[in-house]
Amino acid sequence: MDCAGRGRRLSVGAEARLTGLDLRSYQGMRLVVTVGSPGGPPGGQLLWSFALNSGATWTPTLATVSLGDTNQTLWGTWQPIPPALRQTIDAQLALFGQGGNGAAQVHPGDDVVRLRRA
Repeated sequence: MDCAGRGRRLSVGAEARLTGLDLRSYQGMRLVVTVGSPGGPPGGQLLWSFALNSGATWTPTLATVSLGDTNQTLWGTWQPIPPALRQTIDAQLALFGQGGNGAAQVHPGDDVVRLRRA
């Protein structure tokens, strides 16, 4: 199953959150993102984080991709959905960056969280 901003550009951070997700029947998730230009700083990553309290606190998941070249689609590996995220009907997901240089700015295009059942 695909969720998220298929076909539209989403920014990175809590403002780009997906709300009202019910992931109770899903076990795995992965990040798939098409990165435009610039591709991102060496060592930079994008990752999904989740909130269970309307975005007051964000917890990172293991669903990440490492940034690199421009104009490519990056496929993260399947990761287990955290138990707390699978036990709510009102989860929020947001795409965050980490490990950058504080200056380079990645421009994600279509971004998707892929979900799978057990």
